[in-house]
This record gives sequence, C-alpha cells and structure tokens, in this order.
Amino acid sequence: MAAPIRAVVVAFGSAGDVHPMLAVAGALRGRGHHAVVLCDRAAQGEAEAVCPGAVVLDGPGTGGQMIDPRRGHMRRAGGWAGVLRDRVIPGIPALYGALHRAIDAHGSGVLIGAHMALPVGWVARQRGVRWALCATAPASWCSCEDPPMYPFMPDRDRYKRWLVRLGVRLGVWATNAAVDPAVNRQRRRLGLARGRGFMFEPMRQASWNLGLWSPRLRGPAADDPPRSAVCGVAWAAGAARGHAQDAEAARAFLAAGSAPIVVTLGSLLGPHAAGALDAAERAARELGHRALLLGAAADGRPVASPDGRALRVGYVPHAGTLEHAAAVVHHAGLGTLTQALRAARPGVCVPMIADQFDNARRSRLAGVSVTVAARGIGRGALTAALRRVLGEPAFAQRAAALAQSVRQEDGAARAVEIIERGVAEGGSGALGGGAGPAASV
Repeated sequence: MAAPIRAVVVAFGSAGDVHPMLAVAGALRGRGHHAVVLCDRAAQGEAEAVCPGAVVLDGPGTGGQMIDPRRGHMRRAGGWAGVLRDRVIPGIPALYGALHRAIDAHGSGVLIGAHMALPVGWVARQRGVRWALCATAPASWCSCEDPPMYPFMPDRDRYKRWLVRLGVRLGVWATNAAVDPAVNRQRRRLGLARGRGFMFEPMRQASWNLGLWSPRLRGPAADDPPRSAVCGVAWAAGAARGHAQDAEAARAFLAAGSAPIVVTLGSLLGPHAAGALDAAERAARELGHRALLLGAAADGRPVASPDGRALRVGYVPHAGTLEHAAAVVHHAGLGTLTQALRAARPGVCVPMIADQFDNARRSRLAGVSVTVAARGIGRGALTAALRRVLGEPAFAQRAAALAQSVRQEDGAARAVEIIERGVAEGGSGALGGGAGPAASV
C-alpha cells in the first residue's frame, strides 16, 4: 500500500463553502490518510465533529459574520467584491502563516482549499507541495461552453456565445481591478512580490481543479480549467450542528401537522432577512400551508405564531428537516440547493448574491424550482411561484428523479481518489488541459 497522504484542508467561508471541504477532510481520514483542518472559530465545532484536532485561525478577517448587509455585501452588483475586501483579504496573513506552520508540524505534502483560500497556492509553490483548488459552485469556472449566470445577467435558457465571451472578459477584468490591489497590499506586508489575477490564475496553476457539485446541475465543459473534474456532491455527514432547543422545536412542529413550507435563506443572512421571512410566512398562510422558518430566531429561542401555524427557529441542520417539507424557499446557495435536491423537494429560489443566481438558474433548468427576484418577494411573486410549484406535480416528480442520482454521488471520495492517483503517479494526475504559467509566490 502506498504511504498515506498528509494533507492540510482549509475550510473557510459560509456553510456552503465549509461543509464540502470538511467532507474532503473526512474522506481523506476515512481512506487512511492524515488530514488537518484549518478553519475560523465559527466553524470549529463542525470541523471537530468531522476531523478532530482542527486548527482555528486567529487574526483580522478570521472571525465574525462572513457577510454583513450593513456594509453593502448584499448588493447584487459589487456585493461579493465587498466580502472579499472586508472579510477574505484581511485574513490572508493569518492563513498564510497557519499553512506554513501546519506543514512544519505535520509534514504535509498536499494542500487543499477553495477559491477564497488565496494563500494556499502561494504556500504550496514555496514549499514544493501539490495543491488542489476546490470549486464549491459551478459559477467559479468561467466557461463559455457552459456559461454561468452572473448577478448582472438576465435569467435565460441560452446566451449568445459572443456576448458570453465579452461578459467573461469584462468580468475577469473588473474582478482583477477590484481584488488585485488589495491582495498585493497584503503580499507586501508578507514580503512577497506583486502578482495579478489572484481569483483566476490559480485555476491554471493548481495540481488539481475539483468541482464539488452534482454533474446533474453542471457537467464537464471543453473549456474548463486544466486538470479538472466535476466530482459530484461532497456531503459532510454530521458536520452541520444546530442548537438543541431549536432542533427539538422543529422536530415537534414537523410531527404536529401537515407538511409545511420550509424557508431558509442561508447561514450568512439570518435575521437580516426579516422582511423576506415575513413575506414567506404570509405566502404560506395564503396557500393554506404551515411555515417553518429557519435562521429566523436567535439560537435556542424558537418563536411560534399565536395560532401555531408557523414556527421560527435558529439554525437547524437541513438533513432530516427538508425532506418533511411540501416545498422549500431558499436563497440558492449551493449547499442548501444540494440539500433540497437530496431531499427530493421542489422549491422556490430567491437568489441574492454571487453564485446564487447561477445556482438558481441551473435548478430552474433542471425543472425542480422557480426563481423569484428578491425585490419581488413581498409583492405576490413568491405566492404565485409557490402556488405553481405546489400545484404542478411535474416539479415533485422531477425532484424525486433527480434525488435518486444525487444521493448516489460522493464527490469527496471522488476528489480524494483523484488526489491519490496523482500522488501515486508522482505528478498532478492530469485530467485534461495544459499546464498554466509559473505563478509568482
């Protein structure tokens, strides 16, 4: 048997970013390899549940809420650049130092991180180790063959190729203009040379590009990054943890009556979405359904409506909850969307930021959801969308068929197999495409 791989896995961001990375760490350990997880304090409990001995990052940009609506992070255009500026880029020094210390302490030969873990590639090249860049949503790969829908684009079944090419070029230019100067300021503090293209060039330089989503949403494309594979859903069983009182209240509510409309707008937004949650509860009532609203109350303080037809709780794991829904209203974060697919529940997507618009479009094209603009959620659009999803049996039928496929996927195991093969072959285990240019470190 080949020597076990010693890997450092960075789990950083929202739940939809963290859980797939924890799934990869768990798959490494399950196959006899050594893995240590680097995470921020908010994810420590989940990381420890999957991979005991997690290392908690400490310093600017490594704590607190990933998205802060008060700082404009929820703007459809430019909001995600603000998240990078205010939350991700300030955390570069802490992650950079932690990666070096982890290699020193554990002798790690493989680094694994998602796109927001910018220093992973820098450290890998400095230390002469291989590295995997994991994309947790299809929009991370800027394909013209299977183009993603960015926040400023209309939701269409097809796009003109020349327009897509122009849009990708403009998007890359705008992202580089917004991100590169701020990243270079951090690199200067670390004594590193200036660089460019920090959000896109790593895909050309990584040993492996691993897409951790279902190929039923987006399969391989001819112009995907070099050495890439769509691995499938990376499922971190046991990672998601909620407050016990919230979970108990939700279980009792689900058991006490008919299947409710379940509303969840993600781990990043929570109480900031009060208006959208109110509108969703009204829509459920108008259609004669009960409503279970997740992320709508302070942890451990469930709030039931006077008539008992609605319950608001804090965070409750989606596994074991969504399968009891009549339909799911969600923000189309890929983690939540994947859970809805696994639960075979049709839904209404209300995308708000970044890749959510592309995820919602792909779900719509799969025939399992309807998309509603966030600005129209309180104007009757949500009620009409729910009426359609609940009233047309084809939505539930397609969701059930898709669930059979998605439940069989193990993207984390597939990702580890690819890394194992590459390490055994003494190279990157190339899956296609050419090598990218040398990176500046």
